[in-house]
Amino acid sequence: MSLSDTEYSVLRKTIAARGTARMVLFPVTMIAWASLALIVLTLAEAPVASLLPLAVLAAGFEAIHALHVGVERIGRYLQVYYENLHSPGSRAAATADGHRAGSHRGVTPRHGD
Repeated sequence: MSLSDTEYSVLRKTIAARGTARMVLFPVTMIAWASLALIVLTLAEAPVASLLPLAVLAAGFEAIHALHVGVERIGRYLQVYYENLHSPGSRAAATADGHRAGSHRGVTPRHGD
């Protein structure tokens, strides 16, 4: 295997691992939040104590978002680098086909639409 093939393989495995981590982290976050909310609801007296479950929920969602953004960046890198390396022009052709078909967005999403 060449260096680019090895890099492609490792980055695809990274995407898969981070995707799995996101799917595992979501229920863990929800269970931790619900457990802490129940404990605070039954045992705590100060209203400030209710911020702890919300902090856990926010931290979990931030971690999930960070994993998601990382996967998106790696995926876009693979798309741009390996498209130019192996099949130049296919992304541009697919986007052009989307515009000809009457789609306002094409195949690749644009910000602001």
